[in-house]
Amino acid sequence: MEEYLKNAFLRYQRKNKILFNKNDYIIEYIQSLLNQYDRPCITLWALTLAQEMADYLFSINSKELQFLKTVDICKLWAQGKCKMPIAKKEILISHQLANDYNTENNCFIHALAQGCSACHTIKHAIGYPIYELSGYVYKYGFENVEYHIKNRIKYYEELLIECDNKKDSIVWAKFITNKKP
Repeated sequence: MEEYLKNAFLRYQRKNKILFNKNDYIIEYIQSLLNQYDRPCITLWALTLAQEMADYLFSINSKELQFLKTVDICKLWAQGKCKMPIAKKEILISHQLANDYNTENNCFIHALAQGCSACHTIKHAIGYPIYELSGYVYKYGFENVEYHIKNRIKYYEELLIECDNKKDSIVWAKFITNKKP
């Protein structure tokens, strides 16, 4: 078992819900990837992941529209079409709703909210994989998750390249384009 999974297992034994943190080498690796890109790229990456998660959550509970709404509002925020207080409210509602779900989906919902929060500051972007990979452990179990995590990391890498190529086709809010990551 990889070292990062051993650390995750120790956190699991301590009843922690979040099984990864910024000091785990797998998370440090993802952060090093993010550090190679600018704010528009990272914002698009995080919002793309959040949209995929919202779509997944909707597929398992089609009565819950909040997660789709949160991502939609945050996309508008990133484009300067709504203000931060409106988006912040939606993000906080999603965080709160996470408490109504099992541990796996709780992690996935927090991942979505962190992805949306990357509009505010790209420092929140790393929260997406921290929560999502924790959710993967609950979904697949420790004995089966390593394969899924490695595939997900590869997807994160590929998506960053794709977002870097697409970022200039989006009209961003000035606060996204005027600041360095």
